[in-house]
Amino acid sequence: HYENLRVVADACRNTGRSMWIVLQVNSNKPAEWMSENNLRFQAYTSMAFGAENIIWACYTAGWWHNQVLDKEGNKTEQYDKMKQVNAEIRTIAEEYMRYRRVSTHFVGFAGHPDMEKVNQEPIDALNTGVFFDVKADNGAPIVVGQMASRTNDGAAALMICAADDHHEKDPKSYNITFSVMEGKAAQAIGGCGKLPVTRLADGTYSVPVSSNEGVLITAR
Repeated sequence: HYENLRVVADACRNTGRSMWIVLQVNSNKPAEWMSENNLRFQAYTSMAFGAENIIWACYTAGWWHNQVLDKEGNKTEQYDKMKQVNAEIRTIAEEYMRYRRVSTHFVGFAGHPDMEKVNQEPIDALNTGVFFDVKADNGAPIVVGQMASRTNDGAAALMICAADDHHEKDPKSYNITFSVMEGKAAQAIGGCGKLPVTRLADGTYSVPVSSNEGVLITAR
C-alpha cells in the first residue's frame, strides 16, 4: 500500500499531474465488512501522499462483496460509514487544497513490518525548515505529507495520518508534537473541524489525534 502510494504520488508530482485514487469501501470476503476506521486509514494515507480526488469502490454488486448498495438497491451499513468518512474529508478539503504535496515521510516506523517493501527509510522525527521535530508523543507511527502553498505565499502544511492501528487491534489517542518556525502561527483541522493547538511548557506545540484519524496542520 505505502510503496504503491509512494511510486504514484512521486510520478504525479514530478510530471505535474493531479493524483486521483480509488479506495475500497466493499470487501473481498463475504464475512468481513470494512470498518469506518479502515476507510479513514485509506483516505488519510492517500491525502498524506497528496491525493486530490478520492473515489470509493464499490457502490453496487458486481465486484467483491458488501457493497454500499445491495442487489435490490437498498443501502447497507457501508453507506453510513462512507458518508461519515466522506464528510470528514470534505471538512478538511478546502484548506487541504490550498497546498500541494512536496514529499511524504514515515515517522516512527523504525522496525515496523509495514516498511518491509517500502523503498524509503523511516525517520524518528521530521524537520521541514518550517516544522521541526514532528512526531507522535507516544512514538506511534505517523505518515506525514509535507505540503507547500499553491500560491507560493510562504505558507506550509503537514497532512498527517495516525497510522498506528489500521487493523484495529489496539486503538489509542495521543498527540502530535512539533515546533514551528519563528513568526509562523500554527493551526490544525481534523475531520470534525478545528483542533486545539496547545503550546507546551518547553515551547513546542501539541495537537490531539486518535488512531486512523487525519489532521492537517498549517503554518502561516
